[in-house]
Amino acid sequence: MLGSAWYFFLAPSGIGGPVGVVWVSGTSMEPTMHTGDIAVVYRSDSYDVGDVVAFEIPGGGTVIHRITEADDGQYRFQGDNRDYTDPWRLGDDAIVGREIVTIPHAGTVSAFLGRPTSLALLAMALTLLWWFRRQTPEPASHSGGREPARPSPWDPPIPAAAAPPRCHDDRTAGAGAWPPPR
Repeated sequence: MLGSAWYFFLAPSGIGGPVGVVWVSGTSMEPTMHTGDIAVVYRSDSYDVGDVVAFEIPGGGTVIHRITEADDGQYRFQGDNRDYTDPWRLGDDAIVGREIVTIPHAGTVSAFLGRPTSLALLAMALTLLWWFRRQTPEPASHSGGREPARPSPWDPPIPAAAAPPRCHDDRTAGAGAWPPPR
């Protein structure tokens, strides 16, 4: 049941589901979308003038533009940064889906991380961070594993008589350790 719901509402279009992902390239949709953005689109039963949709063009390729005309299941499109409509008049079957969200720069990040050199640099940076973190000694804790609260610079000073005693350490016995050895 849950698998069926997932398929009908969230499955990628590559396996027949209603959700598609479009990597924006070019300037035709600026300022709405920019090169390197990723648009998530959702297939619908109908589309209206003003909807931003991704569609397959004759000869191959996917374009994401705004619907400017709709007439009996046939649509005309235009990029937000264009003074002219696209040359195609396409039907519902060519539309991949309506834009539901655009993730700025996600395609640029994805392209960067998709290069072997970038992945190697990222892995090296994370490894060094992990290694340096392991080399930093942990502060000794004398309160059963919990760190004592650090005073704020705005807290009043604690009088010496009320200050908690230092922990006794046999290695420093007789060398000013508190409490003194018995």
